[in-house]
Amino acid sequence: MADLPVGRHLQNHYATYFNISFAKSDILSSIYYNLTDRKFETYLRGVEDGVLSAEGSGPQAFFVSDIAKSAGESNWPDIQFLQLETTVGHNGLPSVMMEVCLVRPKSVGRLKLNTKKYLKGEREDTRLTLLDYNLFGHDQDKPRLIDGMKKVLRIFNTNVFKQYGVKIVPDGPCVGSNFDAYLACYVERYTMAEYHSVGTCRMGHGSDEQNSVVDSKFK
Repeated sequence: MADLPVGRHLQNHYATYFNISFAKSDILSSIYYNLTDRKFETYLRGVEDGVLSAEGSGPQAFFVSDIAKSAGESNWPDIQFLQLETTVGHNGLPSVMMEVCLVRPKSVGRLKLNTKKYLKGEREDTRLTLLDYNLFGHDQDKPRLIDGMKKVLRIFNTNVFKQYGVKIVPDGPCVGSNFDAYLACYVERYTMAEYHSVGTCRMGHGSDEQNSVVDSKFK
């Protein structure tokens, strides 16, 4: 019998979502705007291309935030940007959802089980689980995500996208503040954990084994 730190190193990817609108819909690789009867029939005949062959996410990129660069981590991207197939509308204009994801968060949360309820007979998972992702618990995570948002917004502010009438759909509660305050407000309101939880049975090696559940040999 051993008292091991099970559930004490919970980590996840954090993502912020925002919408952009286009003056034209024909450039969007979205089923909602581009699916026609002919394209549907073609796909059924075995021609596996077009909007029906999409996997749910479009173009994406990885890059390093300025915060990571200043920490000497220039060789390891910490921000992921991708277009989702989720389709929304704004003021009658076609829009799509974008995601900016922090793929190397430093914040650490915890996963606990409510043993008192279990001993009383409770077996419902959602009532037995005490989950705390501790989003933005580390002081570098929020600035890195904000920096990622700035980089992505600069991309959409280039002439290449301006020719298609691209506009960022603003968020009402955060509108009115300066740009940095707006992004800080937006990230706080619209950041959520992904479905990529890891670390509750952490593997360690050498001096790190005291904070781990198993060693590098799964013992």
